[in-house]
Order: sequence, then C-alpha cells, then structure tokens
Amino acid sequence: MKPTVSLPSFYLLPNNPSVAETLSDSCMKKVNYGGYLCASYKKLGILMFESLDDDKMDRSMQPVYVTQNGQKEKNKLNSYMDKCWDGFYTCQIRLSRFPALVMTDDSTTEIKFTGSPAQHYRFKLETPDGGNTQVGMYYSNAKTYGVYDNKGTYIPMTTYDPKTKVASPLTKTKCGENRYLPLQNRLEFYITSGCVL
Repeated sequence: MKPTVSLPSFYLLPNNPSVAETLSDSCMKKVNYGGYLCASYKKLGILMFESLDDDKMDRSMQPVYVTQNGQKEKNKLNSYMDKCWDGFYTCQIRLSRFPALVMTDDSTTEIKFTGSPAQHYRFKLETPDGGNTQVGMYYSNAKTYGVYDNKGTYIPMTTYDPKTKVASPLTKTKCGENRYLPLQNRLEFYITSGCVL
C-alpha cells in the first residue's frame, strides 16, 4: 500500500477548524483522519494549566477560551470528565485542568475564564523542540498576584516604569518573568518549554 501523501515534515491536528486554520495556512482537512494534516512546520506545544485552590475539584470556571497573537479564533476548553456517578447523574467532581494547543514561536497567549478564576495555578509548557509564549490573563479580584517557580521561590516582577506608572513590559529573557497591571487586574508572564510555574 502506498501513502496518499508524502511530506518530509508534518503534524496532525484534531478536528477543530478555527485552531488548525489559525496555526497554519497549509492545513488540509482529512475526513479519514478525523482532523487536519499540516504540511508547514510551526513550533507547537501544550500549555497545561490547572487550579491549585482547595476547590479545584468542584469549582466550575469553564469553559476557558484561549486565543493567540490577537486573533479572533478561540480555542474553547472544558474541564476533564467527571470521575464518578451518583445514580443516574455525574457527581460534578472534576479537576480544573486545561491543556491548550499553542504556537510556541515567541507567541502571545490570552486566557479568558468564563467562571471565577482560581487564585493559584500551576502552568507548564510542553514542546518537542523548545519554544516559548507570553501568557496574559485577567483576574476578577483587585489584588496583587505573583509568580513562583516549581520550588516555590517568588519571582519578582519587572521593574517599575515611572513614565507609564506600571511594571515594565516583559523582555522575554527567562522563564517566569512577569508583571501585574493593577488597574486592569491583569497578570502577564513568560514561559519556556519544560518550565513549571
């Protein structure tokens, strides 16, 4: 049997047209695959984030919308399936963990929660060949938020800029670099492949 397509480099994406067509203009829908075959190579990865709050098993903050580089297309994410049944109904216990397919070629990733966002998260970027992204997310509470590495060490924000009266924009030189914009209740941070925050 001979393959119908022979490409030196490719990747397969799930049947999500807005994501596949946003990531690459070379993606072709393949009904037999149940997804898209993409010929041109872009750095892709999984941005995995989850709540670390006490109510992480029963808080409903989904769906979560993930967009990249200011595009209109949104990747809609839901929590994992309930883990048990109570008679005829699911028990409404599910881990608030979300895997998002993202471009990791110095991209900008926006995360929007439709429910109340958690106060504490764990983020990890997993890629096969390196890469990075800047993540931005809004909080509903007017507090100051910080970023910690995997060992629990606080990572200071970028320096204060007296001209703009907020923390300086990210230079994207190290994982965990961050700033909080208090008037917008917005946290921005930079994450690289294999880094856990």
